[in-house]
Amino acid sequence: MFEITGDHIARLGDADLRTLVARLSLAELGAQGLPRSSVTAGGHQDATDGGIDVRVEVTGTMPNADFVPRGVTGFQVKRPDMPASEIAKEMRPEPAKTLRPSIALLAERDGAYIIVSAQGSVADKPLKNRREAIRSAVADCPHGGRLHTDFYDRVRLANWTNLYPGAAAWVRARTGETLSGWSAIGTWKDLELAEGHPYLVSTDAKVISERTGGREALSVPQGLDALRTSLGKPRHCIRLIGMSGVGKTRFVEALFESGVGEAPPLDPALAVYTDYTEDIAPTAREMAQRLIATGQRAILVVDNCNPATHGELAAICSAANSPVSLLTVEFDVRDDEPERTEVFRLVGGSGNAVEAWIRREFPHVSQIDRRTIAEFSAENFRVARALAETLRHGETLGQLRSQDLFARLFFQRNAPDQQLLRDAEILALAYSYDGEGDSSDGEMAALGSLNGRSVRDLFVATAELRSRDIVQARGRWRAVLPQAIATRLAAGALTRILPRDLDAFCHTAPPRLTKSVSRRLGYLHDSAEARATVRRWLEPTGPLGNIFERGETGLEILTNLAPASPDTILAAIEHALAGENGQQVTALTNHERRKWIWLLKAMAYTPELFDRAAHLLARFAGVEPDGLNTDRARGPFSELFHIHLSGTKASPDQRRQLARALLLDANPTAAAAGLIALGGLLKTSHFSSSTAFDFGARPRDFGWNPSTDDDIGAWFNCAIDLVIDTSSAVSDARSLLGKHLRGIWRIDRCRARIEAAADHFLKDGAWIGGWIGLRGTLRLDGDGKNVDRPRLEALIERLKPTNLLERTRALVLSHHGLGFDVTDGEDTDLVKAYARASDQAVELGRAMAEDDEALATFLAEVSAQQAVRAFEFGKGLAEGTSDVRTTWGMLTDAYRTADASVRNATVMGGYVTQLQSTKAETVSTLLEAAMWDDVLRPTIPYLQSRAGLDIDGLDRLRRLADGGLVQALFFGNLQGGMAQHSEAEGLIQLLDAIARLENGIGVALDILHFRLIFAKDEGPLPKALVEYGRHLLAAGRFGQPRQMRDHNLGGLVEFCFKGPDAADAARQLCQSFLKAVKSSKIYAFDSPFLISAMFKVQPVATLDGLVDPESGEFDDDIFDAHANQLPPVATVDVPTLVDWANIAPDRRYPNLGRALPIFELNNLDEVIGLSERFVALLRHAPNKTAFLGDAHSRIQPDGWSGPLSTLLEQRWTKLAELAGIGDADVDAWRVAANPSIDKWIARERERESAQEGTFE
Repeated sequence: MFEITGDHIARLGDADLRTLVARLSLAELGAQGLPRSSVTAGGHQDATDGGIDVRVEVTGTMPNADFVPRGVTGFQVKRPDMPASEIAKEMRPEPAKTLRPSIALLAERDGAYIIVSAQGSVADKPLKNRREAIRSAVADCPHGGRLHTDFYDRVRLANWTNLYPGAAAWVRARTGETLSGWSAIGTWKDLELAEGHPYLVSTDAKVISERTGGREALSVPQGLDALRTSLGKPRHCIRLIGMSGVGKTRFVEALFESGVGEAPPLDPALAVYTDYTEDIAPTAREMAQRLIATGQRAILVVDNCNPATHGELAAICSAANSPVSLLTVEFDVRDDEPERTEVFRLVGGSGNAVEAWIRREFPHVSQIDRRTIAEFSAENFRVARALAETLRHGETLGQLRSQDLFARLFFQRNAPDQQLLRDAEILALAYSYDGEGDSSDGEMAALGSLNGRSVRDLFVATAELRSRDIVQARGRWRAVLPQAIATRLAAGALTRILPRDLDAFCHTAPPRLTKSVSRRLGYLHDSAEARATVRRWLEPTGPLGNIFERGETGLEILTNLAPASPDTILAAIEHALAGENGQQVTALTNHERRKWIWLLKAMAYTPELFDRAAHLLARFAGVEPDGLNTDRARGPFSELFHIHLSGTKASPDQRRQLARALLLDANPTAAAAGLIALGGLLKTSHFSSSTAFDFGARPRDFGWNPSTDDDIGAWFNCAIDLVIDTSSAVSDARSLLGKHLRGIWRIDRCRARIEAAADHFLKDGAWIGGWIGLRGTLRLDGDGKNVDRPRLEALIERLKPTNLLERTRALVLSHHGLGFDVTDGEDTDLVKAYARASDQAVELGRAMAEDDEALATFLAEVSAQQAVRAFEFGKGLAEGTSDVRTTWGMLTDAYRTADASVRNATVMGGYVTQLQSTKAETVSTLLEAAMWDDVLRPTIPYLQSRAGLDIDGLDRLRRLADGGLVQALFFGNLQGGMAQHSEAEGLIQLLDAIARLENGIGVALDILHFRLIFAKDEGPLPKALVEYGRHLLAAGRFGQPRQMRDHNLGGLVEFCFKGPDAADAARQLCQSFLKAVKSSKIYAFDSPFLISAMFKVQPVATLDGLVDPESGEFDDDIFDAHANQLPPVATVDVPTLVDWANIAPDRRYPNLGRALPIFELNNLDEVIGLSERFVALLRHAPNKTAFLGDAHSRIQPDGWSGPLSTLLEQRWTKLAELAGIGDADVDAWRVAANPSIDKWIARERERESAQEGTFE
């Protein structure tokens, strides 16, 4: 894209030419992992020097030598042409005409000597002459035969340059042929990037790492190292954010400079830079795609890049084949959590760096004025520059007030213009605005209504402000920047606008502009007028009185306004959640749930609002089930109670008090949230934050943080006390403490409190959770320092369960499924530990069979939860009981007594499994009796599956289903291998009965699927089962949508529809499938396995039924690609397709054209080439235009990442290969579609360009 030719090289000056060779040498060494310090450069081409302008000295060998051919290489760089006649004079200068010592030394060291000429452009023969002249000059050198020599003309130097996009961009800039808006990084001279302008480091400025897993404050040198390390690897993407004027662009340049940080600087020869405040062509997305297409290693730097564009660039640059790393820069980002990206925030420090910078750039400014400017600019370099530039030699700022300084900054050296100031104030009210739209209902018209100005007036004002660098542009969008100026101007505007006019503006302005103004208001927390506006807008009769009325936009406006008046916003949220829509907001189905959670977390920062905001957040967290993976409130809510990175200034005691109140609340939702809070208080490591810490312009940090070890000890000791105080009312509190003991035990100040907790809990019996937690501590940390092993072992021994009931609780009810921390044994083998724990559970069952009192107590507990080894305990119980029926009675009584929401029959399952092997008739009697027990009846499918599906068992279950005595879902226990050996006819009768139940079809199909899976390894499939499955599916009985349905249906089709005798049933299946799709009982996009299986086992019948249906209604959705799979019809071989289509060519070929993809694809959108199958069918089609169909549909991707215009262009270009068919109709089809396709691509490119250049 930056293609350099020999003509570009020829136009370089002497110094630039030497710099280019030096930088290219650096780049080549860097690409091979060799030290770039091996390159030196300097001097003047025509100076009387040692004959070497650029020198490379690498210790060792060059593994991949290219343009730098040897580890020791000297380049003699000459701008003039160097014909053979001049080469001898250069290498053996007059009068002595002896070989330069520097060249002889290269020969002695087995090096290389290269002459580079910018003017020379030589063909083979002249090149040969020049090489021979070089060899002749070293003919008498003692080691001349060991010296590698060569001559690089301008073409070869251009080829070398084109290997490195940053170097090519630099050459274009030096020759005045830049790509619009694109350049290299920095100012190159020899090996330096910023000659005379070293990077000024503020000692208290910070680079905040906001990557997933933690938010870490780095010094500037550490931050530079972190970014260098990441960007030095292909596919890594970085987002650098920070307030406008804080020095982000200079920070980016420093990444490529030496002198700051320990990590090697990045190579500027790899970097290409653009700024979206300029008009750029190509777009950044097109540049990224072109770099990847050419395979060039590159670092793409995009300044002023909005979040949406960054997301698209990150998707492109992080792709598997990408050699590009990405760095985007934005002046301010909120709600920006990009995927595949590390995010760093540059935060300014004191004004010291600004003062030093002014002293360097503006030496005429006095020390007093430098300090004044630094204080006024609030560490903003852009503001500091603008203000310093107003000072002429001999002038001083004197004792100017802040307002006077601002006026000087705004008016600069121009005459004061109050109208321009008023216009700027109005324009600054919007975070950004459309600066090109001139309609009466456009954004400038809406802004102008606030101060009686016309669109023309504001257009002129925008142009003037832009000339003063107070307004910046991105495409059609404009923004007053930097923020320090914009917020001051906007605050001034609010003092001059009638409240009713501003309220009317909120009602009538374009939605995007209203949202933009709300974002600006959020930065004006110091403005009384801004706070009053927020209160007024949120009143019941105000423009935002109903925060649900505007939907997603309303929530974004609410979030934008929150920093200006948090108490007002919190009151509005409280009112909203208390209303009729409150449950809809906290519901798991609310797709805006995450935004509500983040907003409430931000509101909980101040102690004044903490309790209210956390209480609301608790409502979100308390309703979440275990296993929820998306839009979770548990993480953000728990973080509020962390000792580090909490995001709140609420004191430790305030947070504990809230946790206590929630734990003891009678409301189950609040109590559940209380346990989450308690877990947060007990957390000792791996702290992270799921939300950002910024909140408008309000100063924020990571929240309260312990300053001493005593603070840490006090935090956890008080948390332990909270567990002790609430444990009698909250049964899970002590087990939660047990789970966190490993980390707390490592804090020596807390060991005594742990021992005190143990003493307290032992009064009520065993503390099993504590025993398990400390055993885990001993196993994992026992050999480490600072664990006080003797003290730990003593406490473990005190807590060790002693009686049968406690030992059984510890082993059977424990959630430590692997068994390491609940059984003895030194081995670390997972399988052995699990088996050891299972064996012990059986032994405990045998033992407890003889202790009725302990057994009754334990059965009540094990029947009311999911216990990890309940099944094994049940087996042992059956082995040890002397009275089968009495023990069964105890089991069933415990099950009946358990709360219906948590009942668990696993221990009963273990009992009947073991009993079946010795007393099968008794099991049958017990299960038959349970048929008539309303509570036990739903367990019978599970218990019977454990006892075995013999004839009696199948009959019992059939009667259960026939009578509709239990719901179909309970028969799901027969899946897996439970029906593996069941008799076919009896199973069919049972499946038929299940299928007649509500939602029973899917359950019956799943049971049958698993039965056939196990049967296929035992010989021929039972014919009766195959025919039954064929009957169910052909009748269109597909079951309810559920996970794995499609996979199971596809498997059944492969089992049941093979062979010619199934063809008619397959056609019926197709008809049933189409009817089910039409009635939305099943969805084509959810059925790839089913459709693929149909084409696999019955291709012709499926072509009949789906591609040429009797109804004549062709459904395109059925033939879409799924994930990386081909559309199912594309798996049928070409001869079969041709034979089938030729039966009714006028109808079938056009349908096949719609069903077949025209491209071979990778990842849905990457075109590999034209589909050979499609082209083969096209050759046979009698009407090729009909087969090709609509050109727009042909190139429209089903899904894509990156710019659509590029994909469309690539696809349309690829279709030019159809010309190879040599058919006039095909050529005419493409020619006819060309104009509309070109317009489509142009529209998309225009739309994408507008989206890339936005401020929000």
